[in-house]
Amino acid sequence: MIGLHNNNVRKNLLNTLKHPAPAKLSTKIAGYPIPSTRNVYQNELTYILDFVWQSILQDEGTFNFIGQCYVNPHSHEDIIMLVKEIIERRKNEDNILIEYEIEGSNRLPFQIANIPSEKPIAILGEVGRGKTSFLKYLRYVSAKEALKNYIQIEIDFLDRPDNHQDIGDFVYNEIELQLLENYQIEIYDDNFVRGVLHSDIIKLKKTPRGKYLSDNKEEYEKYELQEIERLLSDKHLYFTKLIHHLKRGRGHSIALFFDNLDRRSPEIQENAYLKASSIARDWSCLVFICLRPSTFYISQKKGVLDSIAPITFTIGQPDLALVLKRRFSYAKKIAEGEHISENVTKSVPSRNVIFYLPSVSKFFDSCEFSATKRNSIIPMLEDISNGNIRRLLDFVKKIICSGHLDTKKIVDIIDKQGYYHIPDFEGIKALLFGDYMQYDPRVSPFINLFDIQNSEPTEHFIRIATLNFLSKVSSSSSAFGYVKKNDLVNYLSSLDFTYVLIDETIKYLMDNQCIRNQVENLLEIKDIEKVKLTTLGKYHLFSISKQFQYVDSIIIDTPILDEEIRKVISMDVDINSRLNRTGLFINYLDSCVLSVKDVEIQNLWKEISKAVIENMNDIKKKVNTE
Repeated sequence: MIGLHNNNVRKNLLNTLKHPAPAKLSTKIAGYPIPSTRNVYQNELTYILDFVWQSILQDEGTFNFIGQCYVNPHSHEDIIMLVKEIIERRKNEDNILIEYEIEGSNRLPFQIANIPSEKPIAILGEVGRGKTSFLKYLRYVSAKEALKNYIQIEIDFLDRPDNHQDIGDFVYNEIELQLLENYQIEIYDDNFVRGVLHSDIIKLKKTPRGKYLSDNKEEYEKYELQEIERLLSDKHLYFTKLIHHLKRGRGHSIALFFDNLDRRSPEIQENAYLKASSIARDWSCLVFICLRPSTFYISQKKGVLDSIAPITFTIGQPDLALVLKRRFSYAKKIAEGEHISENVTKSVPSRNVIFYLPSVSKFFDSCEFSATKRNSIIPMLEDISNGNIRRLLDFVKKIICSGHLDTKKIVDIIDKQGYYHIPDFEGIKALLFGDYMQYDPRVSPFINLFDIQNSEPTEHFIRIATLNFLSKVSSSSSAFGYVKKNDLVNYLSSLDFTYVLIDETIKYLMDNQCIRNQVENLLEIKDIEKVKLTTLGKYHLFSISKQFQYVDSIIIDTPILDEEIRKVISMDVDINSRLNRTGLFINYLDSCVLSVKDVEIQNLWKEISKAVIENMNDIKKKVNTE
């Protein structure tokens, strides 16, 4: 009845009544997508380029790499200074703590109870923003001296544990393992256990049962063993005593680093944070924990983290041009044989690989130069990566190892000029086509804005309409750019798009990172409440959609409803044929947009088509003068 009342049944069934769109032009190409061909020089150089880049990835996290490649945002200077103060303060407070025995987390001596309880230090930032690198930079470089007397435990939540119930055991097991491997401390060795529980063992003799068995050595030892095992069964309490024992016996403070939690579900993040809070409080140690901002603030609103009120730091965006400059400089050293780490040596694919690679060195020297140019490829990479440094570096690798990037031409130009500036259109081409001759939306980071499922001309513009609505509302919103999904659905339904198509469009744009959900890891579209436009979505709407090479490339993936135009569009690769078919495609969309019941979308398309035509005219002039 609710569905009938809201007219949902009719709106959802409309999709089943529509004719499917005609076949895409790509279906006429045998073996689509066809792999791109490379000459021998390109194959060899690209292979080595790929090897050097992979070598860099294996070096990440090492002291040398962090020291040479980490870019510290200016906003982090105050953060690092404050963290150093916290580290020093924790060490000073530990000097007081080691004077007292710990009987339990709820039975602290007066002197200890008056020391401010430790709270987790939350490192906030989106996935790929550089939280892990920041913590390593903190440990290896900026706060290295302050952390010198700390036992440091790194707990990586990247793919473990499987659920939130196992978080406690996972944390305890990791601590046990790293204490053994990194500090040669076997926490369940009999002598060590008795050292940790020394005061508890002494107290046993004063208990009624202890006094009763004092004359029976064998029975007393059984009783003592039972009590030791009972104390060991409460892992949190045992680790509390253990940490205090290490502080007093070895003069070490403790720092734990909970990393990669931002990649896990909100439930795992919340429960790991609660565990970090109890550890910081009861063990009197530093705990750094990486979280996504959305998870942190939503959990605060729900009250899960409200009472903890942690110290929080937000990771800023580094200078991406400088990030690449340092990466390329590091790669150049590998290519020249100056910096060969153990990780690189282990990854050598063949004994025939020689580390002195002058051509590769020249290539990376060129990239180092071009990365400093603000009118180069950097702004595009910054936009399409959504601020995710890991994703940006993946795009860079795809570009420099692409068959569409003429590496021989680049090295020849470097030999003559001493440098080569990689323009953004070459990078876009490499990312548009990947390892193929034709555009394939399954492998390209750029979506097809004009793809359709049904024989409805208005459908060509539902993705643009979605992105445009979010761009208008997000810019005027005070909710961190988020928009209620219902507002978006209502707008699109007013243009006569069905609910089924609207949900599919929102999911498609989310899956391809053009828009994002406020709460990560929601699998059902019905559970989503708010969405926002990403920088990749903005780049599609305001930049790449206005470029000839993009529009030309996606024609092959776009069903064309006009049979006459569909017949005359060719798949020839020469520039004049490409310019001609793109002109026909623009004219086709000019006619389709007239069916859209939104003047703003019509005007937006006119702006896009005008820009594409101007780009085409510039190309025609260049072709005619050559």
